[in-house]
Amino acid sequence: TAPGTGGGVYGNLQLIGFNNAGQVAFLSDITGGTTTRAVFIGTTSGVSKIAAIFDPAPGTTGFFSLLPVVNNYALNENGDLAFHSIVSGIAPGAVEGIWIGNSSAPPTKLLVNNDPTGSSLGGSFGVGVILRGFNNAGKVLFQSNPVGATSNQALFLKDLSNPTQVVFARNQPAPGGTTETFLITLQASLNDSGDVAFLATLQGGSAPFGYFLGSGAAPPIKIALQGEATPV
Repeated sequence: TAPGTGGGVYGNLQLIGFNNAGQVAFLSDITGGTTTRAVFIGTTSGVSKIAAIFDPAPGTTGFFSLLPVVNNYALNENGDLAFHSIVSGIAPGAVEGIWIGNSSAPPTKLLVNNDPTGSSLGGSFGVGVILRGFNNAGKVLFQSNPVGATSNQALFLKDLSNPTQVVFARNQPAPGGTTETFLITLQASLNDSGDVAFLATLQGGSAPFGYFLGSGAAPPIKIALQGEATPV
């Protein structure tokens, strides 16, 4: 029986993460009960539901609609789970977002797509929210397509207590090149110091791709551009 599901039982299971405290985060389809899918954190001594389809989505008037995509979920060493969800049951507006939950408290909204970015870009977060990382300091790395901002695609860092930081934005000059500017995030990885390594497509120059290191606290620096000679 899956806890917090009104007597439902586990169905198809997907592993999300495993930390040094021995906590396992996993996603499961649910048969019977009050939901059809939920995400859990457990140890050998017990399992707790973090969120389920049809649960109210805090910070909205809608409900979670969790997708069976493992990359939508990230567990850190503190036992916190950051997760992306579609929001159902409300008028058009806030249709997706990111929440942070754990075994001790209900999820807390980090952002939904119509929230102000609270960043130097202005505007509000748009659709196309993609979770890219979650570290032990509680920072979430994600991308979004802002509306009414000075750029319509950006990679952001945000936690529950501090203003949003912009790692890079579309049309921002790419360091180390000639006339290249950033276009789209392809890959991104966050460490516990808040540093972000990312691969981006570039436009307006001879290099179509590049790896960079950013933090949101300073402009990115180049790691390597496609077409450059290797160190060897």
